[in-house]
Amino acid sequence: MPPGEVLSVEFTVQGDVTGSIDRAPTRILALTLLACTPDFPPEIWSGEHLVYATDRDDLICEGSFHLQDRFVAALAELVGVQLEGPVLFVYVEQSRVGDFCTRDIAAGCAREDAVISTWPVNRHELAHAVTLAAGWRGPASFVEGIAEVFNNGTDTVQEQAPLAEVLDSFQITKPHYFTMGRFVRFLIERHDLEAVGAFMRATEYDDRRVDYEAAFAEHFGEPLSEAVLAFESYPVCAEWSNRIALLECDSPLAEWQGDTLELTVDVQCDDPGVFGPSGTSLQISAFRAFDVAQEGTYELSVESEEDVGVGVRITRCASCWDPLDLGIEANTKQSLLLPAGRYYATFVATTEAPGELRLTMTPTVP
Repeated sequence: MPPGEVLSVEFTVQGDVTGSIDRAPTRILALTLLACTPDFPPEIWSGEHLVYATDRDDLICEGSFHLQDRFVAALAELVGVQLEGPVLFVYVEQSRVGDFCTRDIAAGCAREDAVISTWPVNRHELAHAVTLAAGWRGPASFVEGIAEVFNNGTDTVQEQAPLAEVLDSFQITKPHYFTMGRFVRFLIERHDLEAVGAFMRATEYDDRRVDYEAAFAEHFGEPLSEAVLAFESYPVCAEWSNRIALLECDSPLAEWQGDTLELTVDVQCDDPGVFGPSGTSLQISAFRAFDVAQEGTYELSVESEEDVGVGVRITRCASCWDPLDLGIEANTKQSLLLPAGRYYATFVATTEAPGELRLTMTPTVP
């Protein structure tokens, strides 16, 4: 299966719009809204960088706590901010989002005092919390685009909107989120993350395009109109490939044994490296990173016990310029041309059928 086509393994997350930052017209009103909201659910887990609160009685994999704790720390280090304390992550039913957020149709929101989520793992909202602590406060379209760059990456929708339309009148819709996620990643690739941060610190959430165009030119060294024109050549790819997989790509590297790489993962929900569940099939996942030293065609096989596991997803640590993304179902094989570089493998099972998955990679004989 060529890179970029529909995967043979489906990785999805339920929900509508990813979420947003809860902003009110004035700080006084914002404080009033916070004062009127119900009490948060009880805290069930506490780490160095994250406190997890919920009153939901459904299953939460252990890695959902540990992964997000590590994510907050890694992103804070990347954007250069020292957090005052751990981020409060509040996992609620969809019917309760309106109790804590101004938009009850979203999958969550980021407030000054907490992150609200209808998913057990929500890196989009956590990205809001960290970048806001770093002073990255606007404009709204860029705030959401940055959160999309660091999000879970599991939305398969690739519906675009004209970038000029998004910048002129940003809306809380999937096409606008998808477009801004791609544009922010494009800017990071074209310039760097430091330039993005400087621009965000120099602007405000409610700034309109006319308000921030001068700051854009100052911090990126080019007019916004030129960047918009150049963005037309940026390829379209799924947000899974467009995002920066911060933890996955910086994980300890698995070692090759000669010309063979063998990775065995027991995907069990009580393992601190396994996160989820997500999607209608209640998938649970774990990842491993590895390097490919030399470009070549490799045979990849995935083995599992009978009726255990969904499969393994192979992803290149790249962007829409050079994505590679392939799902391999359990107990099947695929041959794939792999360029040299960094990759990660996502091992996916379900809550109903957890178990051991083994990925083996060997170069094919010319």
